[in-house]
Amino acid sequence: MKNNHLVRKISMLLSSTILGQIFIFATLPLVTRIYSSEEYGLLSVYSATLMFFSFCGTLNYDLAIPIEENKMKAHSLVKLSVILLLFSNFLLLILLFFVADPLLKLLNSESLINQYYLIPLGLTSLGLYSVYSQWRLRELDYKTIAKTKLVQSVSQNLFALAFGLVISSGASLILSKILSQSMGIRTLINKYKQDELVRIKKNETTIKEYKTILIRYKDFAFYTTPRRYLGDLTMAAPIFLIAYLYNPQIVGWFGLANSVTQVPGNIISSAVSQVFYAESAKLKNGNVSEIQQNSKKMLFLLISLGLILYLPLLLWGEEIFSFVFGEEWKSAGVYASLLFWALYARMIFKPISNIFEIFEKQFLALMLNVFRFLSIIAIYFIAIFLNLDPEGIILIYSITMALIYFLQFLLAQKILKMKIKSGDNAE
Repeated sequence: MKNNHLVRKISMLLSSTILGQIFIFATLPLVTRIYSSEEYGLLSVYSATLMFFSFCGTLNYDLAIPIEENKMKAHSLVKLSVILLLFSNFLLLILLFFVADPLLKLLNSESLINQYYLIPLGLTSLGLYSVYSQWRLRELDYKTIAKTKLVQSVSQNLFALAFGLVISSGASLILSKILSQSMGIRTLINKYKQDELVRIKKNETTIKEYKTILIRYKDFAFYTTPRRYLGDLTMAAPIFLIAYLYNPQIVGWFGLANSVTQVPGNIISSAVSQVFYAESAKLKNGNVSEIQQNSKKMLFLLISLGLILYLPLLLWGEEIFSFVFGEEWKSAGVYASLLFWALYARMIFKPISNIFEIFEKQFLALMLNVFRFLSIIAIYFIAIFLNLDPEGIILIYSITMALIYFLQFLLAQKILKMKIKSGDNAE
């Protein structure tokens, strides 16, 4: 019964995101025929730049919202996260006002210099959605999260098509992304404000209480933030690498291949991950064995779904992309096939990485991401030394990431076994 309960919650999140992504895939061929590969390359560089500046946010205190047992303290965590988010992005805006030119040139993102203000704007919308969705996860309100994700998915390409009919440019794609990210935030905030405790205790968090939770969850700031930041850099690094070594058209091809192929896996792994995180947070001080059982059931489910989703991509990626998106995007299909190993491994192994936060093993997770980032640096120098073509770089990157995701899974399982063993000894 518990397993069916878990599956129903995952299905609730999956159903809305799948509907949204069906709409995206149905309209994306129109988008790729309005916008060129160079314009899509600008969107890819913008997305990578957001990841580079992703340290400007909540310092990951929002991740503590679902696991804090005291609801009043969880409410204080929401307010603290919003304060940190707005303050850090305000500082980023000031920084970019003065040094956007040299800084973005250093990142090979010169095309964003005149739109530098879109960077903190995009980060703020992402951060606000994350904070208030964590509160809904705490309340196990998967239905509201599902609705907002559906709205986000549907709106992105609608905005892109609408703007494209007026003016086709990379800036139009960027604006569409920002607007779609912000969709659903109002719904989540309204739900948050409707909570009885929030209405009663709205302005009662003291400086002392803020200090207490800052110290209590300091590991999220000191370990989770650099870990997740290194993870974001790892995701962004291939875009920066390809932008540095090759022309904007190749960046656009890779950007489309990378973004489109991640969608199916992200839909499923994100839904599974959110449910697993929320449910495991409730079980961490009790039945750890059930967490382990859930993780294994998740793994078998994701292995099967991953093969259904990604095996056709491995076998016929070039043909699929040229047919769906147009002949101009044929090379993107080649890149998509090469990304299979990283995509498949990320989908099946990443959800269980929440174990590091649930049991507050952030330092171990940080070391893993340091290793992941150093691996990307090594790939960069190998590419230059061997004068590799884009296909060679992408294949090496894909296989390396797959092996690291597998290592991450093994470490998470080891943490669970140690927790179970320590619990048995305590008894």
